[in-house]
Amino acid sequence: MYLMYTDFIEAKKRQAGERYEQHIASLLRNDGWQVQETGREGVNDHGIDLVATKDGITRYVQCKGWKRWRVIHDDVVSQLYGAVAATVGVDHMGPSVELYIYSPASLGDYAAVEAQKLGIRFMRANFPFRHRYKMR
Repeated sequence: MYLMYTDFIEAKKRQAGERYEQHIASLLRNDGWQVQETGREGVNDHGIDLVATKDGITRYVQCKGWKRWRVIHDDVVSQLYGAVAATVGVDHMGPSVELYIYSPASLGDYAAVEAQKLGIRFMRANFPFRHRYKMR
């Protein structure tokens, strides 16, 4: 029974994450961005959930649909930077490439320093719906 419950909880978390990515994609589209949802592959997305383009700018986005009280640590920052560097190459990460983390959670102090060093912007974007993990 415990395994069924933990599987259920993990499935609900994945669904909430997908819904959050879709929400952020919708916000970007409403702002005129063309958005490719690359995070649908789950753990295989390597830290890039969305790739948005507009006016010659490509924005690589990591979405963390975590609860507000959680803290995003530097591993998320490093993963996003590494994934983009591997995708476009470090030499091509100029002014036409933007890196963003969107989340209702907050960025930890050390993660904020690392994000600033790497040119990663953080946007606090709330969940448009409630987390619900309890079985009924």
